[in-house]
Amino acid sequence: MLSLEKYTLEHQPVVSYLVVYPQQRNYVYPIKDILAAPENGCNHHIIKMGASIIGFFSIDTAYSTRYSFASPAALGLRNFFLDCHYQGKGLGAMSLAELPSYLAAQYTAWQWIYLTVNCKNTCAYKLYQRAGFKDSGELYYGGSSGPQYIMCRSF
Repeated sequence: MLSLEKYTLEHQPVVSYLVVYPQQRNYVYPIKDILAAPENGCNHHIIKMGASIIGFFSIDTAYSTRYSFASPAALGLRNFFLDCHYQGKGLGAMSLAELPSYLAAQYTAWQWIYLTVNCKNTCAYKLYQRAGFKDSGELYYGGSSGPQYIMCRSF
């Protein structure tokens, strides 16, 4: 059974070994860098399949103050990834299907979730679309690997 949970320091030994495929490294920061440089307002979460930690994501409660395109009632989905050993099995889609109810229970003061996805990362873009995220029609140019689609959905 797939579940989403808040990250705790107890998870660090396992989480620190999560990796993506080499061709995805331009789109996802290494987990050790994410954990070593916490950003104010970013809360980390894990994705589990049964007892196994298979993925990671951050929810940014200060997203609208960092990015002018985001609504004030918006959270930001950042650092979303599954370990390469669990990709291609529908688990990313299952995780994103669980996300709205998880966010509604955890973040009651917010109504929207925004994300950016690199224009070259077509697999991730299609995954987010299938999960109900809508393309805003605008691009964000502040990413280190080129322009990014701005996507959002309510929860």
